[in-house]
Amino acid sequence: MVGRKRKVYKLIWRLIEVQNENGTRFSLGKIKVYCPVCGSPEVGEYGTHKRKNKRIETFQCKNPKCKHLKKFKTPKQFVLTTLSF
Repeated sequence: MVGRKRKVYKLIWRLIEVQNENGTRFSLGKIKVYCPVCGSPEVGEYGTHKRKNKRIETFQCKNPKCKHLKKFKTPKQFVLTTLSF
């Protein structure tokens, strides 16, 4: 067999928190990180990006059959963001 062995990616878990209007944060536990396009757990860390006054972690889908690759040359890159209600 020629070539490298396929890398096995471990599941990535990240802490999820909720923040109320007065700034108090509550931890809700950990969540698994999945690709937002194909839903695959084959996700790898892809460095950090600057956002406001801090840095946020970036992820990249490592699934070779991801739907994103039908239209683009590079795999899907994404970040975990906050939600406001």
